[in-house]
Amino acid sequence: MWLFLGALFLVVVIAAAITDSSKRNEEAREKVEKSRLAEMRAKAYADYLKRTSTRPDIAAMTDDELSEHVFDAIRTFNKKREELTKGMSALAGIVIITTLVVAFVVLADGPKQGALLIGFMAFIGIFAMHASESEKIASAYVAKGFEIERLKIES
Repeated sequence: MWLFLGALFLVVVIAAAITDSSKRNEEAREKVEKSRLAEMRAKAYADYLKRTSTRPDIAAMTDDELSEHVFDAIRTFNKKREELTKGMSALAGIVIITTLVVAFVVLADGPKQGALLIGFMAFIGIFAMHASESEKIASAYVAKGFEIERLKIES
């Protein structure tokens, strides 16, 4: 009996290790593919900028320098957007949990509508702040001469 349970446990552990390893390999392949696609997109956008830009600093760059410049802009733009979204999502989660705790635990016998209204207003404020900060990030890249839609990639 104990021998059977030990063997069963060993089979489960080995199966879990194999599954975990294959998941990590698949994630690594996806990451490499996304990076390759982003590099291709950066090269295409760099070619576009080389043909259409009137800025002297763009014209002075070599193809490799311009491609690296664009790829760096794509990478940093998307990283900033992702960090902003994660931060605002965490803040929204804190507001929701705090509102629910205040409304249903602290004010268990009192007026819940006030706490819910304040929580809703805070949530709307977070949404507006996210939109404002997204616009600031975008305007910084527009000032550098980039088109925002060309910098957006799936990450």
